Amino acid sequence: LLRSLGFNKKMAFGPWFRPFLRLLARGKFLRGTPFDPFGRLSARREERELIAWYRREVGALAERLDASTLALAVEIARAPEDIRGYEDVKRESAARVRQAVAARLAQAARDEAA
Repeated sequence: LLRSLGFNKKMAFGPWFRPFLRLLARGKFLRGTPFDPFGRLSARREERELIAWYRREVGALAERLDASTLALAVEIARAPEDIRGYEDVKRESAARVRQAVAARLAQAARDEAA
């Protein structure tokens, strides 16, 4: 939110800011609802898309799960563990993970065809 207002550096807040943080913490139950004050931020929209992508990939693997695809399924299921960071760092790691999963699935499809 602050970055969209032009604040591009880390900011330090003193003890006077704690009541605002407590207020934000109390509103945590709003996350993911239509009343989420930060839900329309691009980072949150990307997070929701990542969740949908992950569910699609795992669902597709689950449909054809057997002993030969178990290792691949476990590898894909663990892929989100590599998505870390905030904002640009998270965006870049998510792109890397998506590419790695796509490459691994393509390799598995070639192996099945052979």
